[in-house]
Amino acid sequence: MKRPSILVISEKPSVRNQVMRSGLKANWTVRVEGDGAGGLLQALQEPYDVVLAESNLKDIDGCTICCEVKKQTEASFILLRAEEQKSSSIQAFENGADDCISWPISEKELVLRVNALVYRSFAVLSPLHKSRRPYLLKLDPAHLICWIHNKPVVLAPMEFELLSCLRNCPNQVLSRNELLIRTRSSAFRKNLRSPSIHARTIDTHIMNLRAKLEEALPGSSKWIQTVRGEGYRLIERLQR
Repeated sequence: MKRPSILVISEKPSVRNQVMRSGLKANWTVRVEGDGAGGLLQALQEPYDVVLAESNLKDIDGCTICCEVKKQTEASFILLRAEEQKSSSIQAFENGADDCISWPISEKELVLRVNALVYRSFAVLSPLHKSRRPYLLKLDPAHLICWIHNKPVVLAPMEFELLSCLRNCPNQVLSRNELLIRTRSSAFRKNLRSPSIHARTIDTHIMNLRAKLEEALPGSSKWIQTVRGEGYRLIERLQR
């Protein structure tokens, strides 16, 4: 796999420097821009796998950059915002953002969240096609909301965690035990000693998750496939 190309647009040297440090550790190719106009121009001129932009840039706000990047490129987009700027997350997701990150953030989490988008993009890239198209499904971890065609779907914490696990491993079958281990819920992890209980619990949450997806977009419940005797996998359709 080629080195991921990352563009970060921020007026704050501390933000730019942290992304650069993370890029060195994660083997990214990173370019930094200190203003919105220059960053947007760079994003539209060169192909990037992921573009990160600060929400409150002085010349062009991050949501406007998001809108143009998603309209004119195939890059994934992450909005960088302060903890108190929660309303900017909603606007960004409405404009097509793939993720929103509250700053400051640990380098480990930053690498994980950027790489999740990078691997997702590469996973759906066919050898016969050079272009990548964005997913219908976007996740907002801060608010436990998934977006389908820019329509918000509020999920229960475990539903969100299960969907996140499946989405981070597209087309890969995950057993019920793997799903339990990958989730952060202690309430679920304590059931690892009782296979019959945790299997039923996973199945119930998957059933509820499918129902919510189907209500938001008919047919989307089929994205979560049951593989008999093995577990579940997410087959996520691409935008046409």
